[in-house]
Amino acid sequence: MATNERAIIHKSDEDLEVEWYLHRGRKLADQAHWAQLCEEIRHFDGIRARTTGGLPISKLLTRGARSRILAPVKSAFKDQDVKPSISGFLMMQAGAFGLDDDYAFSVLLAHAPMDASHLWYALADKDQTTAAYRAYSKHIDAAHSLLATACTQNEKSPYLLAAQCRLLDHDFPHGQSSKQLYTQLIELDPTTSQHLRDYGASLINPQSQKQDLLEFEAVGVINKTRDVWGIGSYAWMYLDALTKTASVYEKLDVAKFMEATIDIFERQTDQHTVNMFAALTAVSLSTPLGPRETSSAKRKRLQLHDTADWIVETHLREIHPRLWIDAAHWLKEDLAQAHEETKLRRGEEIALRVIDL
Repeated sequence: MATNERAIIHKSDEDLEVEWYLHRGRKLADQAHWAQLCEEIRHFDGIRARTTGGLPISKLLTRGARSRILAPVKSAFKDQDVKPSISGFLMMQAGAFGLDDDYAFSVLLAHAPMDASHLWYALADKDQTTAAYRAYSKHIDAAHSLLATACTQNEKSPYLLAAQCRLLDHDFPHGQSSKQLYTQLIELDPTTSQHLRDYGASLINPQSQKQDLLEFEAVGVINKTRDVWGIGSYAWMYLDALTKTASVYEKLDVAKFMEATIDIFERQTDQHTVNMFAALTAVSLSTPLGPRETSSAKRKRLQLHDTADWIVETHLREIHPRLWIDAAHWLKEDLAQAHEETKLRRGEEIALRVIDL
């Protein structure tokens, strides 16, 4: 591959943006400045603000704040309290004077029981315990209630719609489809690539049994986003699915995916995006996704793998090691406890080896 020198960036513009907004959310939550936090969430939601790499800023502020909100639930889970209370959420709600009618605060609160429900569902699925399943259901119901309240406060919010999509994607027993909500979300905010990625990932969720819908929906979304992405939405929809299961390759149109990638690079010229696609094709797609890979899936996977040369030679000007180590999914378990510097060094080694610098 290409051999000319490229800058190695351990903290990219995207990394710095993400860290700043996560820290901001945590800080405001730690200081109980809920009104200020919600004002900032509403502001960034209203202007559809996103990071260089396409993450909604309102979502990052929420992620930062959620660690504070979720602390009592994590404690209950650690102690295997089979009757976890949502009183902590309600106390925060009561203490946030003037936010009763604030959709941002309702959505912010709703993410906490959603997070807790994931923990309890994993325990219920593992141990098959009725108590854990009841705890899971209680948190799911709490999230539904909070988001229903938010819907009465603002019906045109991407922040709210994204939260509703997240809830339905993980509300397995009720089996409600999030398709309509994702359609509304993408129509309301087509510029944020993370919404497209989340929608695509939801369609290959093993719990949903909807894998066959990915190609159909990826093609259908093109017309809804053509003014923004050309046909780039097709690649965004598939991006995360390509590393989850070999079955998605059966209906994948490789030529369309590459045309979509070109459209993305023409519209989103940052090096974070280029590194993400380069690492995906060069590293993630270099190995089979399991022992049941068909000859058709293998052929398409290797076709995409071969496009790494083109991406590196024509678009890559910097190396972002974090994305390259993330792409080496087989190292995730080995490096789970490793120091961040160790991970970055390994990512740098992988990138340099791949592009033969």
